[in-house]
Amino acid sequence: MFFFILAVPLAARAELDGFHVGNGQDGALTVTAPNTVVNSYTTLTAQVGLGGTQLQVADATNFPPGALVMLLRTTGAAEPVAGNQDPVALGLVGRPELARVQSVNGNTLTLTASVQNFTFVATTTQVIRVREYSSVTVNAGASLSAPAWNGLTGGVLAILVSGTLTSNGSLDVSGRGFRGGVALVNSAGTTGCTGLE
Repeated sequence: MFFFILAVPLAARAELDGFHVGNGQDGALTVTAPNTVVNSYTTLTAQVGLGGTQLQVADATNFPPGALVMLLRTTGAAEPVAGNQDPVALGLVGRPELARVQSVNGNTLTLTASVQNFTFVATTTQVIRVREYSSVTVNAGASLSAPAWNGLTGGVLAILVSGTLTSNGSLDVSGRGFRGGVALVNSAGTTGCTGLE
């Protein structure tokens, strides 16, 4: 699973102003190299519930006041029951909420408005800095990407563009999402698994 979010004017926000396509505060971006990563990533280290305004994070280094952040519960879906053919209930996994950083004190980000939609759990939530560009140009042979999912963070490319996005290259997060399972050929049946459930 991977996420690719671009200019998200959805209701997934912690503020009433609606971030729409961003305020352009990061200026114009010209991408000239392949696999360029523009987002910053950290993990939530303490739960934040509805009405919460402070995010305790592992590393606040790249999250200055005024930055737009995305809270994204990336893991934590209930394990499916063996033999059950029903769809897997994802719950709150994959549902983002956007918020603006008001201030930073150590590894605590204080938001300009409270969390509105979900409770975000430590160890299953990543906090992603969402860049807000006035324009983006991706040159031929260049690409915007994300770091590969490492079990805690990554796998997400999220930008807002208030002006024009011109891509002669690519925006590509292929293979950057959740790691796939390890294939195991066990024709002898010694692991107890001899076929599909």
